Amino acid sequence: MKVNCLKKDLVKGINMVDDIILISNTLPILSNLLIETSENSLHMITTNLEVGMECYIPAQVIEQGKITVPAHKISEAVKSLPDVEININTENNTFIINYKKGFFRINGSGVEDFPELPQIEKSNTFSIKQTDLKRMIKKTSFAVSYDDARPALSGVLFVVVEDILRLIATDGRRMACIESTIKNSCRGKKEIIIPIKTINKLSKILDKGEVEVSFGENEISFQIKNKDRLVSRLINKQFPDYQKAIPPDFKRRVRLKNKEFFDNLKRVAVLTSEESAAVGFDVLADKIILKANIPGIGEVKEEVDLKHKEPCPDVPLVNIIFEPRYIMDFLKNEESADVFLDLNGPLDSGVMKPDGDEKYTYVIMPIRP
Repeated sequence: MKVNCLKKDLVKGINMVDDIILISNTLPILSNLLIETSENSLHMITTNLEVGMECYIPAQVIEQGKITVPAHKISEAVKSLPDVEININTENNTFIINYKKGFFRINGSGVEDFPELPQIEKSNTFSIKQTDLKRMIKKTSFAVSYDDARPALSGVLFVVVEDILRLIATDGRRMACIESTIKNSCRGKKEIIIPIKTINKLSKILDKGEVEVSFGENEISFQIKNKDRLVSRLINKQFPDYQKAIPPDFKRRVRLKNKEFFDNLKRVAVLTSEESAAVGFDVLADKIILKANIPGIGEVKEEVDLKHKEPCPDVPLVNIIFEPRYIMDFLKNEESADVFLDLNGPLDSGVMKPDGDEKYTYVIMPIRP
């Protein structure tokens, strides 16, 4: 292999793939980065057998070749270089980086034992704007469960039906659901669960343009601009019926200022604890009274004026208890200046929505008094 490329391009490529690396004593090859020449580019691949990533960077290819090298050492070496053109070549499974005033020689290995990334058939494929998918992930992924005993909830559910993509995430106490339009080539309704680690990685690499999503029974791929591709296994578990969790109507709707209400809750949450993470909501005609206490420590009470009340027959009063973190998670991931809180009774789930976006729904279960 003989290649010339810019340091900034090499760093960009390494940054795209190196956080997937698995440090493994049983499979040391998974600690390596596969680098091979392609047409006017360098092709980089990493995998941990659950998630894989490949990307291409521009390069002047003088001589073809391929090698696997320790990913973290290559990353440290390249990032330490001055911002100049660098020359790469290989000799007997040694990866050599030459630059203006020196060189790195790093021992590598052949590519024979490096796992290939799966090629996903395109029978189930859809496309969506990267900015739309990134926004949908931001508004749902925070609600995923990290409980190993509930693997079905440890990912985000993708529902594809006609020209609609719906993302749903839940931990059993709250649920986020959002939808957007897509270009769909799938037949019938499809439901797949994508692991949260894959979702987090995907969110990092999404940028501009469209992303092509293809999936089979066990795997999914996200084709980004050019030929960059993220591949992941799916979670083959039964996701709960999310539609049953959404209340069909409500008795009381209040409009809240997003940032102000976040600050209100943050203050009141000071006097909650892990054992008692509960804030009472007394929803009156013209205000909400927030209150919390820790026995033996103290109590707090704060009023929130409802200056922008939504008309509602008979204006019912509601007394309900929520875990403040669940509401604050919604608020800090929502850009809308105003949000709605829809309520029924003290034992019924509440629903939050951003002003002007009926395609995003956030459901929070109350705490029993």
